[in-house]
Formats: sequence, C-alpha cells, structure tokens
Amino acid sequence: MRDILRIVVVTGGPNYARSGPRKHKERLKLRSILERLEPDIVIHGAAPGADEAASRWAVSTETPQLAFPAKTGLLPTRNKQMLDFVLDLRGMLHDVVLVAFPGGEGRTNCVQRARRVNMRVLEVER
Repeated sequence: MRDILRIVVVTGGPNYARSGPRKHKERLKLRSILERLEPDIVIHGAAPGADEAASRWAVSTETPQLAFPAKTGLLPTRNKQMLDFVLDLRGMLHDVVLVAFPGGEGRTNCVQRARRVNMRVLEVER
C-alpha cells in the first residue's frame, strides 16, 4: 500500500479510443497506462474520446472518478478548474500525473497549464 494518493488527470482529443479502426488498440493502450499508474482517483473532463474511455475504465475497476464537464466553448475554463482542484490538494501527500492522449486544443491547453505549475505530464502518442 502506498503512503500517498495517486491522482491521474486524463485529457485528450474527442476521437481518441472512440471510433474507427484504431479504437480497440487505443482503448487497450489507455487501459494499460491507467493500470500501470494505479490511480486512487481518475479526474477527467467528461468529454467524448479519452475522457469517456477513462471513465469506463474507472467504473470497471471501481476506481473513484471526478468529472469536470465543460460548458460549450469553455475548454480552457474547464481545464483550469480541473488543474486548480488538483493543485488545491498540495498540502496533502499526493502524486499527480496528467496523462495527455492525442488530439484537440483542449489537450494542448491542459498540457501547457500543467507544465506551468510543474505537474508531471505523460504525453501518449498514437
């Protein structure tokens, strides 16, 4: 058992692990990464694609999850809310990893914000 809480924040494009011939392979990759990281909680933006696949993984493994759905056109605001929530936990013993799956402006924005505050970022390639 770990002495720290591991928080995994998932971000990614709307088409990752969602459709097309790569869907199955991408879902397996997402599951493999989450299983390797062994999160105590998964935080995501409740969007189609990587967020949705991470949510399904959390349900299937009974891992707690917290969703931050974005209002239309407000991806930067949602990403800021997700990362601010995690940063507010700084006083606690925790390990935070932002896992950035391919695609979308929201992913780029989230990665930039995370790096500005020295959060660990794992960028996943297709």
